[in-house]
Amino acid sequence: VVLQGSYDVAAFGKPHKFHIFLDGSVMDVFINDAAAFSNRFYPTLTSSEGVELMAQGGSVTFRSVESWSMNRAVPDTTAGT
Repeated sequence: VVLQGSYDVAAFGKPHKFHIFLDGSVMDVFINDAAAFSNRFYPTLTSSEGVELMAQGGSVTFRSVESWSMNRAVPDTTAGT
């Protein structure tokens, strides 16, 4: 899934800080602690388990990337069925 859209650099500044939260099929992105967007996606491949960061139309350098696994808020009741 490649997401793209408009971003108001005059209002929010050049994007340099991103916080991205993935929870199942929901992605929330916060940019520069000032702008945010959410999107819902439905991966169709069973191998869709990763995240890829990239730039389109230029180059980018990621100085720091961290990830954490989240615990389930609700126990999986379908396990073992």
